[in-house]
This record gives sequence, C-alpha cells and structure tokens, in this order.
Amino acid sequence: MILFVDDEKRYVDNVLEELKLLGREVLFCDGVDMALEQFQAFRGKIDLIVCDVMMPHGKSFKPEETEQNRITGLRFLARVRELGFNRQFVLLTYLEPGRAPVEETARQYEPCKVIRKREKWSFEIADMISQLVKHG
Repeated sequence: MILFVDDEKRYVDNVLEELKLLGREVLFCDGVDMALEQFQAFRGKIDLIVCDVMMPHGKSFKPEETEQNRITGLRFLARVRELGFNRQFVLLTYLEPGRAPVEETARQYEPCKVIRKREKWSFEIADMISQLVKHG
C-alpha cells in the first residue's frame, strides 16, 4: 500500500489514477494530521510513503517547526522515521533546488527519493513510485 499525502489533490489526481492503473493500492490523505492517523492504523501494510513538501502544518506541528508550512513534508518524514518507518519515502515537490533543505533531508532519512513535479509527467512519476515499491 502507498500512503500518499498532498494537500492539493487536484494536482496529483493523474498520478493517483496512474498508480491505480499500475495495480497499486493507494491511501490518499490531504494533510499531515490525517496521514499520521492513517500511518498508525495501517503501518504494517504501508510499503512506501509519498509526501508533498509544502503543506499546512495541521495540529501535528507548530508553524515555526514547518517554517510557516514551507517544509511540513520534511517534518512529516522525520516524524515517521522516529515512529520506526524505515521503508522508501518519496518527497514530491514543486520547489526549486535550494529553496528548502529537501535533498539534505532526503539524504539524512534514507531511503528517500526526491521527485520534482515540474520535471516529470504524471505517468512518469507514477511509474517511478511503482518501481520503488517493487524494489523496496
């Protein structure tokens, strides 16, 4: 199962559909609060997590922890690692390199891959995610 977290579903609908066409089970959450709840409920069934970097901080994080929502996905990654999730994690972002410590955080919390939404078509993103699930 893929836990997919993004506060703007309309921008990732095509990726979600492509993943389903590839036979992947996807649990979509539109925020970090719901994602943490679903993570706890399904943690043994989650093979991979995909998370947008810029999202509202919800009740789970303080605004200053997330640099006013700029790095909420990075904080979510750190939290699930603290909770024992050691499988593949994908940071999905529109941010240009250097605007936030995305690559540095990905290296710190491996296995973690960064996919920039602007650089790939929806079907390419879905295929990359599906391959990561397959190769664990």
